[in-house]
Amino acid sequence: MSEKNNIKDLVNNAYEEILDEALQGAIESFRQLEQDMFDANGDPDETSEVWAIVSSADRDGDQAGDDDMSLRKIGAGDNIYEGLSSPALAVAHSLIKGKMGVLIRCGAWSAPTEEEGRPSDSPNRVSQVLTIAYAGKTFFLVARSDKETTVTVKKVNDLTVQDGKLYQAIIMFEMLPTIMKEQDPTMYAEVLEHIAKQFE
Repeated sequence: MSEKNNIKDLVNNAYEEILDEALQGAIESFRQLEQDMFDANGDPDETSEVWAIVSSADRDGDQAGDDDMSLRKIGAGDNIYEGLSSPALAVAHSLIKGKMGVLIRCGAWSAPTEEEGRPSDSPNRVSQVLTIAYAGKTFFLVARSDKETTVTVKKVNDLTVQDGKLYQAIIMFEMLPTIMKEQDPTMYAEVLEHIAKQFE
């Protein structure tokens, strides 16, 4: 193997290690964020919540200072899909200064994977709190129940059909303002006007 290939391999390996360390740091930050949210807000029960993940460095324009993450609640309701398909909510979310992602929380049922049918109909169902953050084309999912808390990380390009429509709804929520601006600027302007009237 040539010296050039050795250097290339070293650089690639170092890059992978940096990415892995960054991902591990992000996972730990999200785990703590979810714990803090649960401690402060408890189980959302049948309410679904949509939050903006905000970077203090981006919000304040201070790239040299510490970058703290904070959350800003932008909506809540009975059906998470209604919130995620709302053009007004999506545009309002996109306008938040320092916004770096979206987070949703909702109550859900889970059941053993070998059982057929809806988890909510299973006699073995378990009540869970799902918290899903989407930032940097990566999903961070915490599924919390009385028995255990699990953390799952999925990259957008790793999603499969089995991952379900919730992930797709979150991606569309993030993309909707850009799509509207490009494909239907009149509708986008109307949504902006509607949002502005809420603060008059």
